[in-house]
Amino acid sequence: MMELNAIHDRVCAAMPSAQVHVTDMRGGDHIHVVVVSEQFAGMSRIQRHQMVHALFQSDLQNGAIHALQMTCKTPGEIDANH
Repeated sequence: MMELNAIHDRVCAAMPSAQVHVTDMRGGDHIHVVVVSEQFAGMSRIQRHQMVHALFQSDLQNGAIHALQMTCKTPGEIDANH
């Protein structure tokens, strides 16, 4: 099991300008990460997910994280939905 603040910090270290929200979906190994960043501009949804997923590859392989759900958007995409 991985601590939520460690997940948050890892995303923030890789994407310093990102807004990051991490939620435990079930028992600490099913995680939902919301990342809002300009770095996603021009990237497909799959490319965005691959970028974030790569940060946790070893944790997914060793079982520290069993499931990782992601929402990856640009600030403009968030603004357009409000």
